Amino acid sequence: MGPWYCFDFEYNLKDEEDNPLDLCEIGEIYPDGSWEIDSSEHGPINFKNKEYFIIEFNNDTKHLMCKNGDIIDLYKLNIELT
Repeated sequence: MGPWYCFDFEYNLKDEEDNPLDLCEIGEIYPDGSWEIDSSEHGPINFKNKEYFIIEFNNDTKHLMCKNGDIIDLYKLNIELT
């Protein structure tokens, strides 16, 4: 299970032979807990009703940066006590 499991990403990614791909097959996880998913060659990832091709999480700032071409949306991870 990748570190992105808590996000509601929806995707139907395929490799060059049209086989299904999971995010763990294209994601990179770094020692500091940050990670990146680049689905540019495999199809979009849907998040918050938008399509993205590159998603990066910075574990230091707790920012999720989602990119689709020149469009960059920045989300901040916030955990609250209820």
